[in-house]
Amino acid sequence: MERNLLSVIIPVYNVKNYLDKCLESVVKQTYKNLEIILVDDGSTDGSSKICDQWSHKDRRIHVYHMSNHGVSHARNEGLKHIKGSFVSFIDSDDWIDMDMFEKMINSMIENHSEVGICGYKLEFKNFSKVNFEKGKRSTYPREKAVQLIFSYENNKIPKMISWELCDKIFDYKMVKNLRFDESIYVGEDMLFCWQILKQAKNVSYIPLYAYHYFMRSQSAMHQKVSPKSVTVLKAVRMILQDTTDESKSIQKVIRDHYLRIGVRHSRAILKLHAYQFKEEVCFFQNYLRKNLFYALRLPYISLKGELGQILFCLPYGICKIIFY
Repeated sequence: MERNLLSVIIPVYNVKNYLDKCLESVVKQTYKNLEIILVDDGSTDGSSKICDQWSHKDRRIHVYHMSNHGVSHARNEGLKHIKGSFVSFIDSDDWIDMDMFEKMINSMIENHSEVGICGYKLEFKNFSKVNFEKGKRSTYPREKAVQLIFSYENNKIPKMISWELCDKIFDYKMVKNLRFDESIYVGEDMLFCWQILKQAKNVSYIPLYAYHYFMRSQSAMHQKVSPKSVTVLKAVRMILQDTTDESKSIQKVIRDHYLRIGVRHSRAILKLHAYQFKEEVCFFQNYLRKNLFYALRLPYISLKGELGQILFCLPYGICKIIFY
């Protein structure tokens, strides 16, 4: 690995109207020690040609063309080629502020952190939005970072950071043995973030909001519920099952996370007749039955949500009828 080289992995699929802006924001970074890995995931709209054009303009850009397999496969392909001691993931329809990498890497080096976080803005057509409270520049030990990342906002813990990969930089040692689970289509980044946090000791946070997440209609956040989207339930279940050796505080925040999303996504599976995920629904039902009284006391659960939790304790066959 080349010391202090940042490997930037950018999966590309049919984003010809956005790719130039994304790449321009990366190549103009004040932090120059970059390798930019473009993984063209079988684009059919001319994005492939744009990737090649940029690789001719900037020798730091390396392009890998492949047939379409999805964003996780593309990221995994990118991970095979990294040479840097730091790794970042950027979506090809987003953009970043010019000093984002420099400030984040300096903070990580200064504070001996394996993970750096800066926060992000949601960019709509006519306005920007930040969903997080602006915290103070801090370095958190692993346990505190997990609590902040996976907790829901409440009066005691304002939501400052989350598990998305886009606003983060990782020490290469944290990712060298990891790959994205290609059977998970939504929540794969959450699982990947968790797997990194399992190893980290310190997490540095700078309230820059320097990553700009563009909310186009085709983006993941705007996609309607589908059999692919409900795979997030599998992702959180895998995280939950990976907490047996964790402290009680971490077990609690992951349990709360799983219970909060469980009914909604299990119900979506039944409504979509996505019965290939029956195992996930039944696992959640069994877990909910054992933790029902705890789940009903979770903050900010509506009466409708409480009723849903109670009804979901009924047998699977009855739930199919009720929630269809």
